[in-house]
Amino acid sequence: MNKPILQIGDKGAKVMLLQNRLSEIGYNPGIVDGIYGNLTKNAVIQFQSDHALKPDGIVSLSGWKALMPYIEGFNRYTVGVADTIKDIAQNHYTTVSQIVTCNPGIEKEGFQPGMQLNVPYGFDVIPSNISYSPDLLESHIRGLSARYPFLGTGIIGQSVLGKPLYFLRLGSGKKKVLYNGAHHALEWITSVLLLKFCENFCRTYSRGEKMKGIDIHGLYNSCSIYVIPMVNPDGVDLVVNGLSAENPFYYDLLSWNHDNLPFEEIWKANIRGVDLNLNYPANWDKAKELESKFNACKPSPCRHAGPSPLSEPETFALADFTQRLKPELVIAYHTQGRVIYWNYGTSAPPRSKDIAEILSGVSGYGLEETLPEDSYAGYKDWFIQEFDKPGYTFEAGIGVNPLPISQLGTIYLDNEKAMLLAALLA
Repeated sequence: MNKPILQIGDKGAKVMLLQNRLSEIGYNPGIVDGIYGNLTKNAVIQFQSDHALKPDGIVSLSGWKALMPYIEGFNRYTVGVADTIKDIAQNHYTTVSQIVTCNPGIEKEGFQPGMQLNVPYGFDVIPSNISYSPDLLESHIRGLSARYPFLGTGIIGQSVLGKPLYFLRLGSGKKKVLYNGAHHALEWITSVLLLKFCENFCRTYSRGEKMKGIDIHGLYNSCSIYVIPMVNPDGVDLVVNGLSAENPFYYDLLSWNHDNLPFEEIWKANIRGVDLNLNYPANWDKAKELESKFNACKPSPCRHAGPSPLSEPETFALADFTQRLKPELVIAYHTQGRVIYWNYGTSAPPRSKDIAEILSGVSGYGLEETLPEDSYAGYKDWFIQEFDKPGYTFEAGIGVNPLPISQLGTIYLDNEKAMLLAALLA
């Protein structure tokens, strides 16, 4: 049965995605505000008419399937006898060079009828004006991989609810660094930051250009940048899409939300009510002692450290991956405050502060020392303790969490060069 997925009156992140993609391909859904109103309905009707779908303004499964190439940012195309690569590029609002990047086999085999091509559209894969939820990750990683076959991808584990914990790899060098985002559900904007960085890095590399004055080909060959954009997909889903009655923790979550505030305003923890950035084995017992101060002795929106260090599949997977990877430097992205934390308790690895000062200079973020009593059980703390190598927490943006997506542009400009230099300096 072709059940409705979206229709007039609906609200939320999926509506924002629909509006974004319709706008990108030339329709007019109105403002990208997540509200399925008359303008969005009319744009859907136009799209349906152009794609031989029933023009009723209701997005069904078949309609969503027709939208999927635009969501992923590329089309799977079979070359016809009369096709030229230039014509295909023009019809997809892209360029010949972008098609060649997507399909390196063209240079070896030549362009010929019957070939299966991945043809990118002329807009970014990663939207910069929508609330970002984990159900987009797989589609967008697939889209980035299709556009840039040299991009490495994989999965380090699963969340409590079985969502994949994805990584992306930029570069092929022996030196390794690791950046992660969205330990905290409210801070999902850090996932978009990291994904945009990956997309822009890949685009720049494919064009043989520099990025912020840095030789990306040289960086690609000397370093491997591993990016885990969303450590806490279950929590992000709760914050962005709301609490579903089908969630196996439905009644628990209602109970754990002791102040009865909207989840999208207060929830930092994973779906079991554990604050993932207090679940690492670095003074974890001290974090546990502070739970009563924050009314977090049981699962809570934040500050509950869990039953034991690495009790959660998300933290266990990231710690295990870090142990196997042995990176020279890590950055954990959080929001907000525009500051960089660089030490753990009273200690800091060699070169940590020197690198931090450089990163502070290019980002405009202030440097803050983590007080000994606050160096409890975070990922950066654990990494420094475990490896004695530079580890940083970046608190991106400014304001009240969750930061609005309108801050993404500024956050990205602040952090792009810092991420590049961190890899160079590691």
